[in-house]
Amino acid sequence: MQCQLGCPQLKGLASKAGIRVLLDRTRNLHSPKRCSVGLAQHLWARQREARHGTNPSTRMNTSPASLLQSQPVTGSIRLAIIGDVHSHWYEDDAEALESLGVDAAIFVGDFGEEAVGLIRRVADVHTPKAVMLGNHDAWYSLTAWARNKWIMSGAAKGDAVYEGVVKQLEILGSDHVGYTGKAFRAKSGAHFSVVGARPFSKGGRSWTDVEEFYRHTYQVDGFDTSAERIAAAVTSQPPDSVVIVAAHNGPSGLGTLHHNICGADFRPKAGDHGDPDLEVALEHVEAAGRHVPLVTFGHMHEKLCFGKKTRNMIEIHPDTGTVYLNAAFVPRVRHIKVPASNTNSNGDSETASADETTPAGGQGSKAITAHQFTVAEVTDGLVTKVSSVWVGRRGRKGGFEVVARKELLETVLDQEGQGHYVRRNIWRGFDRVWESVITRRRTTLGTGDSTIGRYVDAELGSVQVGTE
Repeated sequence: MQCQLGCPQLKGLASKAGIRVLLDRTRNLHSPKRCSVGLAQHLWARQREARHGTNPSTRMNTSPASLLQSQPVTGSIRLAIIGDVHSHWYEDDAEALESLGVDAAIFVGDFGEEAVGLIRRVADVHTPKAVMLGNHDAWYSLTAWARNKWIMSGAAKGDAVYEGVVKQLEILGSDHVGYTGKAFRAKSGAHFSVVGARPFSKGGRSWTDVEEFYRHTYQVDGFDTSAERIAAAVTSQPPDSVVIVAAHNGPSGLGTLHHNICGADFRPKAGDHGDPDLEVALEHVEAAGRHVPLVTFGHMHEKLCFGKKTRNMIEIHPDTGTVYLNAAFVPRVRHIKVPASNTNSNGDSETASADETTPAGGQGSKAITAHQFTVAEVTDGLVTKVSSVWVGRRGRKGGFEVVARKELLETVLDQEGQGHYVRRNIWRGFDRVWESVITRRRTTLGTGDSTIGRYVDAELGSVQVGTE
């Protein structure tokens, strides 16, 4: 196995774990097939330093006073994230969501092509919620091409082309968090805020075709202005709140391959399809001493456009420990195979593998309709667990329960007292392996270079890290 260390004092820890230590942080230890994010991070870091005068590896060496700003009240937070809906939000989805018992739900957009009726159903959801709208939610108005086509069809005239967007925003009201935030309180007593990035994003680095839309709707005239609005929304949240950033599309800088979390799988040569304004905003927020433990989004679907493989849906920033989570499991309502009985021989409730999302047949299993949610747990400001769960009814009169589950992130319990560091395993959907990432815990006393290591194909404690 291999490990990349940026902190020499951890050599002893690495030796105990049987990790081969490599001190050169700029080396990409993963083959291009597996993941390019490690190298991409450091290449982009040098460009950012030239642009902003900020070195990501040291930007958090701020005073204790500024770090106190990002230390929230302790407690656990449980979130349900709903990825790209694409018309798959039905009358019983609200009940399925309530069965999870989460503190809040986060919708990341693409409900339909300006589907006002569906938005009304989402607005009626009783679970506390924050909503972002996606590019499909401005299908007829986001670009000049779409507006002209809509006007030429005779369906709208002048500013009436924005009517669908305006109606959706009016229906959602304060639940829509684009360029703003919404405060919540978890059952544990922990305070948290969900802050929205740029709404209606279609991804990529082109601004020209969406310039008129954002100027008309948000008085935003470019990526720089957008980044300032996002950063201001984050830093304005109460200092005792955990800040979760929700977006429709993820930030740039997370890889350029088809299977990377924001990789352009629809292009033969791939590329980074992330939002540059969100990347810059998150850099400025961290430089200001405000830590964001989770950034969640959708847009780039789990299933790749070419072939039968799936995208890597989760990343951990090697310097800040921020988790980037793509929740676009599409379609989110499917028929899946589940055990015919509710319980196994030990009396425990059985769930199916989340990979078995196809109509079932044969003996010992049956097909039921299941609804997908991505459940994230944040404990004391740290993302500790992420699962893709499928919720369905066993029988016509039964209540909703989790019938299939796939873990995406797990925290390895600290057994050696290394309290300054945290080890988390993340699922690499493209290669179907676990990858373990060690980052420095955030404390009020200072941070430093929080890159500790990243390695694959190892066995750590009771967690198998390697090919499934």
